[in-house]
Amino acid sequence: MSDVELASRFTESDDGTVTYRIMVRSDDSMAGPLDVDEAMVADADAHAPAHDDLFDADSGDGEMADAPSEPAGPQTDPPEMPMDEEDGGYEFTDVVLISPDDFDYNPELTEADRKAAEPIDEQMNGLDAYFDRNAILDVDDDSMDAEMAGLPPVVDLRSRQSSVKHQGGRGTCVSHAAMALLESFQHIPEDLSEQYTHYKFNEFLERPHDENKGLRTTDSAPFLARSDGRVCTESDWPYVASQSTINTLVDNGTYGPPTSAVADQTYGYKADAYKIVTNAGLTGESIRNTRYLEALLYQGFTPVIGTWVGWDDKDNNGVLDPRFDGTGAPIRLGGHAMLLVGYNRTEQYFVLKNSWGTGWGHEGYGYLHYDYIRTNFKYGYVVEEVVPESAATPVPRQLAQAPFSSDRISRAQLRAAVLFMRSSAGRYAVAEAYAGPNLSLRHLRVYNPDGSLHLERDSLVVRSSYLFDVDSARETRTDADFWWHGVRRGVHYLECRNGAMACIGFDLAGLSVRDIARTRLSSTAVPAADLDYAVVVGRTTANRPFKLLAHVDETDTSLDVSSLEVLRWNGSRRQYKRNVSIPSSWTYNLDTGSQGGGRYADLWWHVVSQGVGFLERYSTARTQLVWCLGDGAERLEREMAPAAEVDHAVEPATPEMVDTPAPVAETDGGATR
Repeated sequence: MSDVELASRFTESDDGTVTYRIMVRSDDSMAGPLDVDEAMVADADAHAPAHDDLFDADSGDGEMADAPSEPAGPQTDPPEMPMDEEDGGYEFTDVVLISPDDFDYNPELTEADRKAAEPIDEQMNGLDAYFDRNAILDVDDDSMDAEMAGLPPVVDLRSRQSSVKHQGGRGTCVSHAAMALLESFQHIPEDLSEQYTHYKFNEFLERPHDENKGLRTTDSAPFLARSDGRVCTESDWPYVASQSTINTLVDNGTYGPPTSAVADQTYGYKADAYKIVTNAGLTGESIRNTRYLEALLYQGFTPVIGTWVGWDDKDNNGVLDPRFDGTGAPIRLGGHAMLLVGYNRTEQYFVLKNSWGTGWGHEGYGYLHYDYIRTNFKYGYVVEEVVPESAATPVPRQLAQAPFSSDRISRAQLRAAVLFMRSSAGRYAVAEAYAGPNLSLRHLRVYNPDGSLHLERDSLVVRSSYLFDVDSARETRTDADFWWHGVRRGVHYLECRNGAMACIGFDLAGLSVRDIARTRLSSTAVPAADLDYAVVVGRTTANRPFKLLAHVDETDTSLDVSSLEVLRWNGSRRQYKRNVSIPSSWTYNLDTGSQGGGRYADLWWHVVSQGVGFLERYSTARTQLVWCLGDGAERLEREMAPAAEVDHAVEPATPEMVDTPAPVAETDGGATR
């Protein structure tokens, strides 16, 4: 596209409103085909488990259940397509930019701004040797300098972000970027009200509410740090995408926040914990210094940035470069605010979360070349703390910091696993996953972003090719988070929908005899507080390797063992049980799969009092907790040394031990001590 054609896509109205015609994937393109194409089937065949009956034989699921061949909701995403408006895959739509008059300014920092930046500056002190050097002049040493500073070649914080929004035909990009930053904090709800945010910004600026123009990007930081600048959730005041609707409400005198929004002015930035970043060139603390932006992202900050718009998004599935006119000057006809969420130094681009819907760019994210940043970034800001402060009991660390992805997960990966999920509403969920034709989710627990419990379900069974919603823990036809996609017999994928994401927290099925043999086993008891999605491995009294996944049932103090496998040293399975309940203060024989066991018992669920208990090894058995959720996980990471030569070599198994089950001792109906 020529510079003249690109410039023609910018329009400025008489009132100063600047619109830009962008290209997005059409609704038809995003809906995708109803049937699975041959490439997908071929890929599914290539990843199909070699023995897909490994779980099925024990699950009782039987043959694939009769189910719709396609989900009752969103369909599979299409492959990336070339950006060609003539092929019907893409269409034009207009968005409102910030006018050059409002955008082209240099922030004047107040004493309060400088004071608020101090805690952030302190965090960045150790990296200043890296970002104080000119990346252009030191291009040959760029990777070496980054390695010396400890910065990786890629940082991608998209998994921490809320869903991509769409600002529609209104100049609300600053409100969207500001809320995207606020929503990126794990204890803040995922869907805050951009409507109320923009309303407040106009109030603070004493601007008419029917004026469809953007505002100064850096003003939003001190505005949201004001005690009267806090906002509500989207449900209290939903976003109005049409400016004409806003104009009508203003004309009728009915435009203003609902009572529920006024009553819920809860969320904002902390007054003394933000930093405005200006354009100070290509070195130091500058918005155009790619090294400084890398360092901010590496430290976990996601900057709100203001940039001149001058790219050709006809190639917006690729990396966007700066464009220049015939005189060599950068094309800059309007400004825009976005959230910076990642970088790829190897490929020389930054990742930005936009507010033009998921049809634009890479599912709503743009890849801007390093040269674009150096040419067109204008200013920005970062925030260290927000209000309200994080809850005292946050979402478990492994879950909150999990490497969530929208990539599909195969049935083979879910034969027996702890599954982490993030719903389209921003909630965090954990469950045990046992995959066959149907997907069985056991002990499903869903957390609100502030760490409070949203719901718990003992079981959710998702039938083949059905959609399901995590927030309500049910199969659904609308607002689904995931699709248990049955491609063909024995081939299924867990596929994400509507911005939901997932990843494997722990692969229990992949935990092999070799892994168990290399684990340092002990006679140390596991406290009840650590028995939360707890993976315990060891050797039975008969010297057989085992692995199990357990929880404490707080209602009756029993120990729930969701999955139990006793193996042979050649890796084959000797005993497999699901949903075993060990009563308070009973022993259990793993080799026979029965309570009691006398001197041949392997485990003792020793309950001292309500809420106080220990999973103890019995007789000559040995155990080791290798994974759990929550506070115990951090202690476990500190205590567990790197893999060492294990005490599997202490006493090799004899043929008698392997082939002969241990006898079951008679008991008097109580615990065997």
